[in-house]
Amino acid sequence: MTAGKDGTDSLNSYTPFMLQKWLKDIVIRIFTGEGMPELTGGIRILEEGETPLDSHCLYIGDHELIEKAFSLGRFPGSPIMIISAGSCKAFTEDNVPRQLRLVETSLPVIPLYNRVQESVHRYLEWEKLVRDSFFEDDGLKKILDASLPMFNATLLLCSSWYKTLAASCHPDVNDIYSKEIKEMGHFSHESIQKLSGRETENGGLLVHTELLPPDSENHMIIRRICFKGEIYARLFVILKDKTPDSCISDLTEVLGNYLSEFMYGHHGVDFGGNPELRTFVSDLIEFRLTDKKELDERVGVLNLSITKYYHLIVISVPEDPVIKGVPYNYLINQIKQIFPYSDISTYMGDILVLVPKKSYEAAITFDREAFETLLDKHDAHAAISNYSRFLTSLPTIYHQTKLTLRLGMKMSPDERIYIYEDYSMYHMIEMADKGSQALTFNRNIIYLCHPGLIALMNHDRKTGGNLTEVMYIYLRNERNSALAAKKLFIHRNTMLNKVHRIEEILGETLDDPRLRERLLFSYHVIEYTTKYRNEDVMALRKNTDIRDCRKQS
Repeated sequence: MTAGKDGTDSLNSYTPFMLQKWLKDIVIRIFTGEGMPELTGGIRILEEGETPLDSHCLYIGDHELIEKAFSLGRFPGSPIMIISAGSCKAFTEDNVPRQLRLVETSLPVIPLYNRVQESVHRYLEWEKLVRDSFFEDDGLKKILDASLPMFNATLLLCSSWYKTLAASCHPDVNDIYSKEIKEMGHFSHESIQKLSGRETENGGLLVHTELLPPDSENHMIIRRICFKGEIYARLFVILKDKTPDSCISDLTEVLGNYLSEFMYGHHGVDFGGNPELRTFVSDLIEFRLTDKKELDERVGVLNLSITKYYHLIVISVPEDPVIKGVPYNYLINQIKQIFPYSDISTYMGDILVLVPKKSYEAAITFDREAFETLLDKHDAHAAISNYSRFLTSLPTIYHQTKLTLRLGMKMSPDERIYIYEDYSMYHMIEMADKGSQALTFNRNIIYLCHPGLIALMNHDRKTGGNLTEVMYIYLRNERNSALAAKKLFIHRNTMLNKVHRIEEILGETLDDPRLRERLLFSYHVIEYTTKYRNEDVMALRKNTDIRDCRKQS
């Protein structure tokens, strides 16, 4: 319990409807008043005096003192809630102050105060259990289990496509929707059609809906968990009978807020995955899992989607300024819709997706537009590895894919998805670069280039020409002069003249396949230096200190 004003106990997120239900066995009469008191200032016993009452506090007092406080003008103009010991006979529906929510009870003041405090304590204990669950594995399930006694109703949390994320079922609730979840783990298509209904109003999402579904005798509350304008989970609260309950409605709102905080928070627990998978992935990458027998045993326990071959996708997501963290749980939920048969985990701040495929020649297939849209929305980037058959290759595959992310984000910042093969040449160049630095203490890798390419670059700088680019496009298109000319927007004859001039400067013919390989490799060296390092390869830097090399690379 937190301290409120003047050391009183804060009600946190209590609402009048909750208090009215908790005290229903002692309630005589209720005047609802106009507006809803905030109840953030604590619980106070009403005392004699002329001091104005605080609208943020919940007051408990003798009925005569309440009537006297009204006659002295102590009531504020904003909504206020008072629980009375005894009935205030001076008030009727016609003359009760419009701002007053008055709950008349049959208990004396002190027993009434104690009863309210017991209810407050029980609520706060529930809140503590919910928050403690944030930092546990299987946190969603623990949150719902902790909430079951408070709600006394069935609680179902489903993904945006109505698949169960967690459930806590009350034994006395036996409606058809709970039964579907228990038996199938998701709602049927027919049930989805009945429950989805209208989810938007005036261009915005309806967060809270209440209904009596068809073929059901149980009132249902649907609380949608949204993030950045999209539904990514739904909380279903199914009551024991068809009667609406304002207390449960308010509790649902509180629980929905906690679930939202957990699910798009960054507490290190992804609701879409499992702790065993996270440990398994980290043990593999960090070489703590090398024994084949142990590997096979753990794979059997995990029941991975991978049957033969797999690709690794590494997704890098920056911190969201709104929640001051990475919304891992939300993103994993969305990624599962794009890669439904994959295994997803987190490692060192990144999201890792193991995507299975049945044969090595099969291409990895996914909705690229949806994936790019998701990445763009969160300023995230993804790299996709080559396929592998062996999980023991994961450390190598992981580091190659991470390197692809690093190179791609620097060299092609406008793209969102990077394929390892598109950057594998730069990977080799970087390894050659590091080896060269270790041997020569020189960070300039112009020495990896064919002299002919350097001659072409010097010619272009002197003349303002583009022979270096022409050579690359020509070679990339298998020396098809017509196709290369089309890509350069020049006439084929002009293209042939430029190729002739290139061969003159090289002093060799481009018919030599080894020369073509060297020239293409050299061109990639120039790209790596200019796009990744942001350096001019022609500006020679001899005898660079190796410590400075490592700092800049």
